Amino acid sequence: MDSTSFGAMRLEDFWTVLHGQLSGLSTRTHQPTGGTVSNAQEVDQARYEHGLEAMYELGDKQEVDEFLGELSDVCPALGDHIVSSIFGTLRQRPGLSTADRELITLVVLATLGGCEREIRLHTLAAIGVGLPPQRLTEALLQVSAYAGVPRSVNAVLAVRETFKEVGLLPVPRVSSGPKSH
Repeated sequence: MDSTSFGAMRLEDFWTVLHGQLSGLSTRTHQPTGGTVSNAQEVDQARYEHGLEAMYELGDKQEVDEFLGELSDVCPALGDHIVSSIFGTLRQRPGLSTADRELITLVVLATLGGCEREIRLHTLAAIGVGLPPQRLTEALLQVSAYAGVPRSVNAVLAVRETFKEVGLLPVPRVSSGPKSH
């Protein structure tokens, strides 16, 4: 059996081979033509700093730091990914406003279920970028039709908790009459 075949291998041998193969992988980022590792690291650092700044703009700095601190105890790479890739790159793309991105994020989190903490954080961000409470609750009502009522209820209750904390309760009822154009 060669060193890359995992078929009839003992578990400890599997981990040894896997570790050897993973050790051979480069952890460097893609370098532009003529670039150096230090340039790539500078780009990564700038992306991280830009992402962290974007997170601070959307949410409470103390909560962001607490969230990232909790991740750093267990999986700092996940915190780095969230800051650099999601907030430092993906959320900076043109085509959607920050408010659109927050509404989409809330709907996806509600659909996934079990994301109440993230829903509360993104509700604060959505309010901060000017989304009215009725728009958020209407979007979560829509979730009930496609992801199910329990997921919608859990998300609405997480949003309610945030609305209560910031003094936005009660949320005025949205008219259920015909759409106005």
